[in-house]
Amino acid sequence: LAWTGEAPASSSAHRVTDPAFGLLTIPVHTAMASLPITNDLLEDSAFDVFGLGSELMGEAFALGENDAFINGDGIAKPMGILAQVDDTDNKGPRSVASGGASALTSDGLVSLAYALPSQYEARAKWFMNKSTEAAVRKFKGSGSGDYQWPVVSTAGQLGPVQPVLLGFPVVREQFVPNVAGDAYPIIFGDMSGYLVLDRVGISLQRLDELYAETNITVLLARRRVGGQLIAPYRLKVQKVAAS
Repeated sequence: LAWTGEAPASSSAHRVTDPAFGLLTIPVHTAMASLPITNDLLEDSAFDVFGLGSELMGEAFALGENDAFINGDGIAKPMGILAQVDDTDNKGPRSVASGGASALTSDGLVSLAYALPSQYEARAKWFMNKSTEAAVRKFKGSGSGDYQWPVVSTAGQLGPVQPVLLGFPVVREQFVPNVAGDAYPIIFGDMSGYLVLDRVGISLQRLDELYAETNITVLLARRRVGGQLIAPYRLKVQKVAAS
């Protein structure tokens, strides 16, 4: 942005940026799972075995994808957010030290929240697992001994406590690592910076003949998906470190 007035000094006076355009290559990966079931079980069961198997596979795929989106190394699986942390050349999200070599601190959480550019705060959320959330909930004031993060509901002290920290929603994501030295137990920011490519949704096949001689029918599930952080500046990561 350049304030040029009514008559710009030159035709290039307002050219204050030099954007670079290009294409990002995000590999699409294949995930498969199979469930062998004996034909006797299929014939004698009092419930829909294949229906239950399909539900379990769907849950397994969802959990596996969440894990890859957070921790994946990009080898035959999506590239995870934490695998892209980069504090040198901005190719990945930057980390903010917690202020403790092996623990989180209140100051570290505040520093993390305020490290995010203001324009991304509208959609910002905290992502941490339940163990980390419990550790943060137990923070107490050094003098009063009161909890720093309220554990009592504002709705007559009978309703559920809102999962909000420093004014931003908290999302429980069990695949974010636990608190430990040099670990990244909290992701904070606008998750729209992570792009998920759904090439093929979960497809299910019933293989009746492949293992027929062993009296087995196989339920085969397949999915193709890719993922990569394309806007790392929308996210910040807490690193458990003194500085």
